[in-house]
Amino acid sequence: METRIRYLHHLLMDDNELSQSVRQTLLDCLNAKEGERTVRVCSLGGGPGYDHVAIWMVLLLIFNLNKPFNVSKVMVQTDVFDLFGEWEEIVNAMDDSLAKTMEAMGDSEENNLVNGTVFQSGGARMKQCDIREGLDRPINNLLKKSIADVNIICFSFVIHENSSIILSKDEDDPLIQGAARDIMERAK
Repeated sequence: METRIRYLHHLLMDDNELSQSVRQTLLDCLNAKEGERTVRVCSLGGGPGYDHVAIWMVLLLIFNLNKPFNVSKVMVQTDVFDLFGEWEEIVNAMDDSLAKTMEAMGDSEENNLVNGTVFQSGGARMKQCDIREGLDRPINNLLKKSIADVNIICFSFVIHENSSIILSKDEDDPLIQGAARDIMERAK
């Protein structure tokens, strides 16, 4: 498992309040009788789509540890935001690979990890943003729309990778600048 997938997977399975809240969001999706059967994720600096894969893995693990659920379809939709649009081809390939893996697992009689009638594959979409800029800047219009209607926001490594730009040097200013600050102020 790629390092970034493993990090997020381990974080989500850890015994802390934030991780429990995310797992509850996934459980609520699995228990939904009507409506909210899609987990909506906003992945900032998500590059190749690792957050999408990690959340799917946790959802599948929860499903298999807590059967039965009364759902007909479940999907993870991830808006993968990055400054570099060149990631789009890789995000699409990662999403296709995940879909094929899930399909193959669902077709296997020896493996009941994936029920093809329940889990709907696909759902990772690449979009561009710049977290160094405020949420109200034009480059972040799609990000602003996305965070208004998501269940989970992943920052992964983007805060660290951009710390020299988004962390304030002035003690009188808030610690974090740009869209990262705006998102944290609006978080549920």
